[in-house]
Amino acid sequence: MSDIPVSITETIDEIHIVAEMPDVNRADIRLAGTESRLDITVANESGKYSTSVTLPVRVDPHRATADYRDGVLEVRLKRAVPKDVGHSAVQATSLVKRFGDFVAVDHISFDVKKGEIYGLLGPNGSGKTTTIKILCGLLRPSSGEAHVLGRKVPDTRTASSIGYMPQELAMYRGLTVHENLVFYGEVFGLSKQQIEAREQALLRLIDLQDFKDTLVDHLSGGMQHRTSLACALLHEPQLLFLDEPTIGVDPDLRASFWRYFEQLRDQGITILITTHYMDEARHCDRIGFMREGRLIAEGSPQELLELTHTDSLEDAFLSYAQTQGAR
Repeated sequence: MSDIPVSITETIDEIHIVAEMPDVNRADIRLAGTESRLDITVANESGKYSTSVTLPVRVDPHRATADYRDGVLEVRLKRAVPKDVGHSAVQATSLVKRFGDFVAVDHISFDVKKGEIYGLLGPNGSGKTTTIKILCGLLRPSSGEAHVLGRKVPDTRTASSIGYMPQELAMYRGLTVHENLVFYGEVFGLSKQQIEAREQALLRLIDLQDFKDTLVDHLSGGMQHRTSLACALLHEPQLLFLDEPTIGVDPDLRASFWRYFEQLRDQGITILITTHYMDEARHCDRIGFMREGRLIAEGSPQELLELTHTDSLEDAFLSYAQTQGAR
């Protein structure tokens, strides 16, 4: 039995712990802890030894990331999310969603600042869509809570200030593209002149000017997806929830979408976007990697590359996924 030597440093939003652990396999390391303590344990053929680290500030134990390389374990713990939600567009705190015995979302916490693009990245089935639906008030969490634009979810008063583009079709198949846009504009209280102006701009964006009078049911899947994006953007919301908005879209149009998202961000619009296209994450200000319902890493794209010593976000994701599997 022996203690593990550790050092602790603080930044504005996280605690950084470095533990020297030579001649240890990643799979032998176990991490546990609370808001005020981190326990590091190593168990292998040589025996079992551990140390308990008292943390200088409260942290969120569900927002820990770890990396073991060359005999050194690095653990980053996010400071506990403050109770004041006024400066956040979205705040999720220990969200859990169960469907029977299946845990779709497993104690995830994150904070989306106003005026940024935040991406939730992960493979299909990682819990991204369920998380979005909770934040939009379409699903109730099993435990935990969320705030959107300063109000606890669900709250109908935020409906006019958010735009939501789901993965599934959320339009009337028996109406044309134009008729769907008019319908959504009227739902959100836009005038006829406002609807006409927004419709022209959005049809150019999604490249469907020639299909304005086509029934949605007669469009291809990709075209339907693009129309759904236009409906979400029509009323110029403060906050956009975009669930896989570029799926089924060709590369040129994907690039056009992202240029538009960045323009919206520059205008102060907040965007929470989900995708399984790792190459798209470079457009986000910050990203959260999701796997099996958990948030396994969070930071700017450059930070995550540097922390994992990788050259691509796909490799960074795999590095964090391996670390999670060893915990």
